[in-house]
Amino acid sequence: MRSRGIGWIVAGFLVGCDTPTPSWDLERMMHQDRYRPYEASTLFEDGRAMRAPPAGVMAREPSSREPLSSPAPLSRALLERGRSRFEIHCAPCHGLRGDGASSVGVRMDLRRPPALVGGPDGPLDAARVDAAMLDGFGLMRSYAFELGARDRAAVVAYLGVLERARAVPMTALPPALRKRAEGALQ
Repeated sequence: MRSRGIGWIVAGFLVGCDTPTPSWDLERMMHQDRYRPYEASTLFEDGRAMRAPPAGVMAREPSSREPLSSPAPLSRALLERGRSRFEIHCAPCHGLRGDGASSVGVRMDLRRPPALVGGPDGPLDAARVDAAMLDGFGLMRSYAFELGARDRAAVVAYLGVLERARAVPMTALPPALRKRAEGALQ
């Protein structure tokens, strides 16, 4: 009974192979009419095949591939930008605190994301973090297209703040801030 079913599948495949132009031809796009760049066209009034982008469209240029040369001067705006970029691009895997504990990271079977702060070797070097954002590292892809030099510098600055925040014991905080921090932990 089972051999008859396989026989019908094979017969159907062989009959399907006899069609002159099968509907599943993977190369059909390579054999259709098309224009080359800068070629003249009769389809458009201006006679060009290449079209200008619609008005108001902004080009999305790739970011600078140059590594950070020096740390950016700290400012509240820089740290807010770093926090924003970190929470969008880094926190899903590395966690909001940069400790590698996130709902995504704990489910990674091959290799969990490393802690970006408070690791066994201490804080990560800014150049190493920047290189990982530029080129990717391990299972992490490159974020060079999403994070320009300014955004990478902001993320590195924000990681420095996260690292320093881990080093401060709760008892060293001013009373009002300690109360607020303890309320956030509960």
